[in-house]
Amino acid sequence: MTASFDRTACIWDAETGKRLLTLFGHKDEVVVAKYDPIDNLVGTASMDQTAKIFDFETGEELWSIEEHRDTIISLQFSNDGNTVLTGSFDSNIFLWDKRTHKKEVAFEDHKAEISNCCLNFESTLVGSGSVDSTARVWDVRTQKCLLTLMHDDEVVSVDFDKTGRKFATACTDGLAKVFDLSLDNGKPTSILTGHTKELSKITFTPGGGFVITSSSDGTVRLWHWDTGVCAQILTHHKDEVYDFAISYDGSALVTASKDCTSQIFKRSPSYCDQYETMFKDSDSL
Repeated sequence: MTASFDRTACIWDAETGKRLLTLFGHKDEVVVAKYDPIDNLVGTASMDQTAKIFDFETGEELWSIEEHRDTIISLQFSNDGNTVLTGSFDSNIFLWDKRTHKKEVAFEDHKAEISNCCLNFESTLVGSGSVDSTARVWDVRTQKCLLTLMHDDEVVSVDFDKTGRKFATACTDGLAKVFDLSLDNGKPTSILTGHTKELSKITFTPGGGFVITSSSDGTVRLWHWDTGVCAQILTHHKDEVYDFAISYDGSALVTASKDCTSQIFKRSPSYCDQYETMFKDSDSL
């Protein structure tokens, strides 16, 4: 799936590169597209201040989230299939019941726009990054902030590893950091240095041994998170890399760039090989 500045999201055939379905309905740029394998849904988030849930097979719009007051910049389906998480430039993070479409929880302590938010695997914790130069970890049950992690610039992306004990952040100062939440000291256990421009995303690999980062420097990097050593640099894009996604089994990596292409790479635990397939869109992905 890709999200585009042309106000649509598209579903593609990963083998042929053909466009299978275009999702319409947003009135401004679409910044997020996520798949829900439990109920076969697609979630999108847009600068039009809404998030929408679509049927993956038909493209029918099933639900529109309209309570945010600014761009919705982040969306995630929970692994238990019960909730949807949204984060917005209005500085709020909301957790929604997927069945009733009602807002269950609000996290509202950030002092500026939300850049990214995520749930841990068990859906008991929420992580968030903000323009206020902090990353926060929240308890879903109590709605309280458990930990505030200070940074030197905007925190654009956050992620939990599968155990929920490791937490990674990516910042516009070009640095990525990994924290051990069990230490509860707010200090990173490793700092990943090497990107030459601001970061756009960070994600733990499904196996947990690596993190992947993307950047405005046009590269995607694979890191040993525990040592901070870079294992591989992907230099295939000609412009900023906005986003990437890893398949559920960890065997494929998909990237999206300002150069209007999306590329697919085969993944082994510590190395990526490029597919021939590239999706070209009429506008930036």
